[in-house]
Amino acid sequence: MPNQYKSLLAPADLIRPYAEQYWNMGLNDQQIVDQLQDHFDPETYTLGLKSFKRLRKTWGLTSTRQQKHNHETIGPAVHEIRTKFPTMGARQMVGVLRQNYKIKASETLVAGYLKLVEPDAVQMRKAKKFKRRRFWAAGVNDILAMDQHDKWKRLWSIFTCCGGAVCRADCVPLVTQSDPGSENFGGDEVIERLLFLWLAIPWLQNELDAYVERWNSTSRRADKHKVTPHGIPDLITAKPERFGTRDFKVLVPTELLDEMELAWAPPIILSSS
Repeated sequence: MPNQYKSLLAPADLIRPYAEQYWNMGLNDQQIVDQLQDHFDPETYTLGLKSFKRLRKTWGLTSTRQQKHNHETIGPAVHEIRTKFPTMGARQMVGVLRQNYKIKASETLVAGYLKLVEPDAVQMRKAKKFKRRRFWAAGVNDILAMDQHDKWKRLWSIFTCCGGAVCRADCVPLVTQSDPGSENFGGDEVIERLLFLWLAIPWLQNELDAYVERWNSTSRRADKHKVTPHGIPDLITAKPERFGTRDFKVLVPTELLDEMELAWAPPIILSSS
């Protein structure tokens, strides 16, 4: 029988990591409290909006209004982001400010600042025209779509790319799909290959990881034509039932993945000769 007189507050050390994760996603207090209900036993603990706000302040997770940013305070971070992402718009920049700089600023504030310091660039971004495309999937892990590459004809490359995602999730999607591709690059020279393996790949991987984290933890712009669930991708993947869908993943034993990697994608050993 449910305890109607619960007085124990959900342990702070238990919910804090999830609260910070949801805060970085840009959820408001009520949305975070709602999501946190999945991370403690509701029969034993409770967590209300006022209690969470008090905890949030002690953790240094201040709201947009509490941070009170203006053009001068966001300027240095915006210029640093602009150096790295020359064409990034205000909406995406809001997410980078929140996730990388712990700055919570409204899209209106950021857009106003960009319009002030780079009016021509803002006008050029607004002038772009897009063709609408509609993508449909039955649910989470129903299909994995990826770009193809001529060099990926080598089974090692395919397993390294696709297998990495499989190993992290311990599952495979029902369907994988890719285009045939026609790209390729040179690089048969030893020095060029070494530079690419030891310098370019780690840098590129870090950039891709940061992009994936930013993209998957940010909500998409409202779209009435969208047929897949609306919301933050990471939340949809973690809790598909909250979005009226289901997870189609097929669990794969870790031992089998290790065996496949050893057989088809063994570590590369570079000869010094």
